[in-house]
Amino acid sequence: MTEAEKKRKNAPWGRAFLALAFFFLTGLFIKNSGLATEYVRSALTLCVHTVIPSVFPSAVIAGIFIALGGGEFISHLCARPMRSLFGLSGAGATVLLFGWFCGFPVGAVTGAALVRRGELSEDELSRLMVFSNLPSPAFVISAVGEGMLGDRRTGIVLYLILLSISFLTGIIMRFFSKSQEKFEPKSEMRRGLAGAVASSVSSAAFSMLSLCASVVFFSVLAKTLLSVIGPFSSDLLVAAIGCVFEISGGCASAAALGGKCAAALCAFALGWSGFGVHFQIISAAEYMKKLPIYFFVKFIVGIIAAAAAVVTI
Repeated sequence: MTEAEKKRKNAPWGRAFLALAFFFLTGLFIKNSGLATEYVRSALTLCVHTVIPSVFPSAVIAGIFIALGGGEFISHLCARPMRSLFGLSGAGATVLLFGWFCGFPVGAVTGAALVRRGELSEDELSRLMVFSNLPSPAFVISAVGEGMLGDRRTGIVLYLILLSISFLTGIIMRFFSKSQEKFEPKSEMRRGLAGAVASSVSSAAFSMLSLCASVVFFSVLAKTLLSVIGPFSSDLLVAAIGCVFEISGGCASAAALGGKCAAALCAFALGWSGFGVHFQIISAAEYMKKLPIYFFVKFIVGIIAAAAAVVTI
């Protein structure tokens, strides 16, 4: 039986599962419509007061940087180490730096811009998205470490754990990726400053719309599920479910547990990043492929980050 025949044979099961999930979620939202409405308001407030202010300026700056040809400079500068370490072209260095130090989904937005300009291949973008997107250092160190766990040093250790695992993941993926034909970047005329600013603001605004839609949906989904099972579950289970769906609320619930368990669950949430973040990245990156591999590796990264936190914190 060929691979295509196997996929067709298994397709009805996948469609049946999606249909059941659709009816379950629809019934859940109808039954808890009052709570869902309140959760939507809360998520929109989070977007307005936290998500957009922290991400929108970085997304605009990244867009201007790429539009003015900054990616080409980074590409030439980092071509050799990127090829040696990760088996990727130098253009991937721009995605890596923005993803590591500006937080998601800025790296994904940058990668999509480079693909549109012909400086990065879609296969390279798919590989980069697995290990180049981290929570911003400010969020991990200040919000999670100092604010939620009450120890700035813990936040620093958590970010170094994430950075180290991400670096090693990129190296390991090189050996498991199929060899591909060499990608030849296309040349594109650079825009003037005014054009670069206008296009970057427009692109960032569209990305914010997609981002906030993901935040609202998965925040409402997680809170609605928790409202149903909350009376029958432990604080640990509630925190774990929160970490799987949404990173900010998950870390806050985990931190309330205290001790090593809090640090481990926060590390898992930061490494896994939550479904809300994943769909922000998928939406922003536009050209991503091999999503099962992406989800699998991110989950393993979360497990390893939790284990490392138990040992080091």
